[in-house]
Amino acid sequence: MCGRYALALTGADLVVEVNDLRIPPRLDIVPRYNVAPGQDVPVVGWSQGAPVLRRLRWGWVARGARPKAPRPVNARSETAATHPMFRDAFARRRCLVPATGFYEWRREGRARTPFLVAPASERLWMFAALWSRAGEGETELRSVVVLTEAANETVRALHDRMPVIVPREDWDAWLRPDTDLVRVRALLGLSRADVMTIRSVSPRVNDVRHDDAGLLDEAPELRSGL
Repeated sequence: MCGRYALALTGADLVVEVNDLRIPPRLDIVPRYNVAPGQDVPVVGWSQGAPVLRRLRWGWVARGARPKAPRPVNARSETAATHPMFRDAFARRRCLVPATGFYEWRREGRARTPFLVAPASERLWMFAALWSRAGEGETELRSVVVLTEAANETVRALHDRMPVIVPREDWDAWLRPDTDLVRVRALLGLSRADVMTIRSVSPRVNDVRHDDAGLLDEAPELRSGL
């Protein structure tokens, strides 16, 4: 699954990493180290033939949903194309969530030890995601859900699911609404284990109120990792 992640980059960094990325003038992107469900998060969409950065609410709000309806933060990539809640978005409203790593926890008794899963060499990952528009006018809310897949051998020691990481060369194909859906489905399940690292991090990440670079510090007593 993906329930917490980091984006330790600025908007200027994203412009360098993503070809032709447009960022609206008033959208200020600062490094985040503990992004959590329910927050507004940077999302890359597609508009007028180019990628554009937006800010959407993390937690799916379907059109016509009741105010207290569940707001899933993840959707299974294996069924998103056919699931009634997500199939229209899978066909027409695909997006990418930029991240520099995601967190998973290992439970030992009552303790939960956090680990960061991060790129081994690149600065940036893009999670496959879908977006939704609910409400009208001042009540309009645009939300996003991250697609997940079966964990690869690197992540499996912590969890049986992980976010779908779209390869850099396929970012545009995922975003473009005219990409054939057969090609879109082929972009799922390509998250390679050899491009990832896992290390323990500060237990302060357990509290969403903490959001600073110190969260990425390796926990000294757990340097042996998994």
